[in-house]
Amino acid sequence: MKAFSCYFICETNNKIGSDSLKKIKSLFLMFLVIAMFIGILPDIKAKADSEDVLDTSSPVLSDIEGKEELEINGEKYTYTYDFTDPAVNRVNVTDESGVEIKFEYDTKTNTLYKNNELDFNLVKEEDGIISPSDASTMKIPPGGKYMGKYNYKYNLKGVSVGVATAAIAAVSKAPYNVILSIVSFLAGTQTTAYYTVFQYRYAFKCNAYPYANRTKFYEDSSRKKVLRTADSAKFFGSRPTPASCQP
Repeated sequence: MKAFSCYFICETNNKIGSDSLKKIKSLFLMFLVIAMFIGILPDIKAKADSEDVLDTSSPVLSDIEGKEELEINGEKYTYTYDFTDPAVNRVNVTDESGVEIKFEYDTKTNTLYKNNELDFNLVKEEDGIISPSDASTMKIPPGGKYMGKYNYKYNLKGVSVGVATAAIAAVSKAPYNVILSIVSFLAGTQTTAYYTVFQYRYAFKCNAYPYANRTKFYEDSSRKKVLRTADSAKFFGSRPTPASCQP
């Protein structure tokens, strides 16, 4: 009888202890879940508040001369670009039917030509400005020195997405897929693309200075909400010696 009583009491205590332990574990796990949720919620909100409408990654154009093929609304476009001449940026776009449009951007006069005629859709809003505040916050590829920025806007009204992409690429030297995503996004909401080209200079090389552009595309004329950011490949500001030298 004594042994039975001890067995009963011990088993009861063990059961109570086991139940208590389970409750403690459950409460502890619940506490951890709540703590984690409270801890990460502000971070999630902060990220949501800081992220741009599209994507803020910075794709980089791989070279200063080449060809790309993109599909736009089921139609293929071929882009060829040549940024080897410091004085002129050249971009051609050809659709599936073989219609070709040529853009040339004069870097000295900041003038864009479409099939050898002035493209009035492009407006350069102000001269390059070197701002100390920008210089302290704008930093791309290591070693670059911030030189200034240029604000542009391009009228999209009556211009196809493919052609507008080529026009903006001729000025900014940004990757075509980035520009295409921006123009496609804006085409359904407004008639103007706003973007700013930030320019950086690098160490003297081959008797010339290499440069690189970082282009920011904005939601509207206030230029406060960034839709996307993209970097150009490095390019020379004047002809290098020897001519085969790469920036």
